Amino acid sequence: MLATGLFKVVAEEAPEAFRGIREVWSGGDVVSPALVERIIAACPGTRVVNAYGPCETTTAVSLHAMEAAGDIGAVVPIGRPLDNTRLYVLDPALRPVPPGAPGASGELYIAGERVARGYQHRHALTAERFVACPFGGSGERMYRTGDVVAWTPEGHLVFQGRADSQVKIRGFRIEPGEIQAALEQHENVSHAVVVPREDPAGRLGKHLVAYVVPTRPEDAASTEELRARVSRSLPEHMVPAVFVLLEKLPLTVNGKVDRAALPEPESAARAYVPPNTPTEKQLCDLVALALGVERVGMADDLLGLGLDSLVATRLANSIGKAFGVTVTIRAVFEAGGVPELAHLVRNASPGSRPKLRRVDRSALA
Repeated sequence: MLATGLFKVVAEEAPEAFRGIREVWSGGDVVSPALVERIIAACPGTRVVNAYGPCETTTAVSLHAMEAAGDIGAVVPIGRPLDNTRLYVLDPALRPVPPGAPGASGELYIAGERVARGYQHRHALTAERFVACPFGGSGERMYRTGDVVAWTPEGHLVFQGRADSQVKIRGFRIEPGEIQAALEQHENVSHAVVVPREDPAGRLGKHLVAYVVPTRPEDAASTEELRARVSRSLPEHMVPAVFVLLEKLPLTVNGKVDRAALPEPESAARAYVPPNTPTEKQLCDLVALALGVERVGMADDLLGLGLDSLVATRLANSIGKAFGVTVTIRAVFEAGGVPELAHLVRNASPGSRPKLRRVDRSALA
């Protein structure tokens, strides 16, 4: 199974790579119908399977298989449940939303043999997510996914969004509370709130912003220090792109953080510095395309703009094609910006990628 982000990269860059494979599975995020169409068109006889399922239920619990363009539709469903799995679409009162109610949606609950026992040493979260199943035997529990789904007329399920505070950034499901907890472990951070934002300038796309209240304002941690602290304990996709220092967090009349009143941050991107050479201009265009932003300048920090492993994979491939050189994913990550990428291109050896060869599976047994 490919994570949806990697599935997207292959479908966009080289869909023919799946030729000769009977089934290609994608899971982890919403998959675009256009990407499925690209693979089906390039790989006759290959079945594309969209899989759904959280880690709390042993990964996949439902599947939707597609072999022809007519199987896809305007939205790719998450399909129907696997054996020994029961899926319930329930309203807030835990009443089933009937399959015969087109357009009606509810929260998805999972029951059956795939449901985990709970979270280790996190009893409160276990009680919140693993709840009593009113449709099963005595003592049976079901997992509350937090995903909102709807029935199609054919009886398939379609993912519609999240019902809780989790957000999706570049295909990754993120719980902002985990990032807040990591920030508050810093000795000079009193409070922290992390929220998703859209950059109106189009430079960052959807990204995370961390609002931080220092314990000692006169000795507040720098953005670089806070980013380094989070990077040591959390994966790259959970590191906020922007940090904002505040004297205090805005509160509602009930004493909760008023997220709507949090100030809009200034753009994390530096002042735009245009490229000087044709190579730099082409690299700026390639980086902007890979990141999905309007433009990239010579002074921009690629990690700050959202560079992750999938973007680096796409960028290394596009640079190799454009300049006829071999650039590794690691080299792209280590390059801080376009000037370093230009240096890589000038000093890279001509591209010489090894050809893929078919492996006899019997020899692996």
